[in-house]
Amino acid sequence: MIGYMLTWTTYGTWLQGDQRGWVKDGALRDADLGLKIVNATNLKGSPVRLNTVQQEKVYRAILKHSAEKGHVILAMAVANNHVHLLIKGCDEEPGRLVARYKNNARKGLGEEFGTGPVWTKGFNKRFCNNSRQLKGMVDYIDGHRCLTSWVFIRSAVASGYRDIKPPDRSGG
Repeated sequence: MIGYMLTWTTYGTWLQGDQRGWVKDGALRDADLGLKIVNATNLKGSPVRLNTVQQEKVYRAILKHSAEKGHVILAMAVANNHVHLLIKGCDEEPGRLVARYKNNARKGLGEEFGTGPVWTKGFNKRFCNNSRQLKGMVDYIDGHRCLTSWVFIRSAVASGYRDIKPPDRSGG
């Protein structure tokens, strides 16, 4: 295995029943407006959408944690309602990785959201077993073109992130 793409969403922004489809037990489910309404009613707080400053904080916190742990990020996108992280395969179980990255990203945001949730409980993982799949995942993440989206296919840890910076904010 080359690596895996980990995806998690911000709280309340992609509910079960969503019109875009949703995932349960690894299976893609169809839209269900009634289910979405029930889930929206049961939210314990407001849905979370990250502004550009918050996206940048999440991005930096993820980079910092990956450097501390020696993880190699192959691609990353931080959107206003979700994060995609393509990470080189390692011995750590994906669920533990996501928990660490969510916690560190939450800490990176500081007290901006009080004690309320920032992330949903679950996550999605896709395994990457060959260079064709790797290219497809990188292209998918790069296609997001989020403010703090940055794609790199080299050892970020070896470079110490010295030459890695977010894209030009002017949209160019």
